Amino acid sequence: MVVVHNRDSDDAMLAAVLRDELAGLRADFHSFAGSMEMARALIERDFYLGVTGMVTFKRADNIRQILAEIPADRLLVETDTPYLAPVPYRGKPNRPAYVVEVAVKVAELGGETFAEVGRRTSENFRRLFRVESLELR
Repeated sequence: MVVVHNRDSDDAMLAAVLRDELAGLRADFHSFAGSMEMARALIERDFYLGVTGMVTFKRADNIRQILAEIPADRLLVETDTPYLAPVPYRGKPNRPAYVVEVAVKVAELGGETFAEVGRRTSENFRRLFRVESLELR
């Protein structure tokens, strides 16, 4: 299992995915901000796409469009600490607790409740990382 943070290398990453160099690998494409073409190629190969605070940014229509394409069982909500703090914290250092704002926005955009997004993305996390359970204290 790997976490892939692709930045400014969409073409090279997409070429690797299309050549099946990553076949059989379980991967989270963390803080995904690639193209729709890349998103579709990753989804087709059962990779997970992580959505961060960018989804709350006014000019991040591309992320919101891609979000609509991500199957429910392949979506993760993430932080990119200390960067990409979601609105209303934009411009400040990001914190893991702010992932709540990402989930709220994902719920709003998908017509779901916060609880539904939290449950679903937690299940996705556990499946991807092979974690039996999460005990919150």
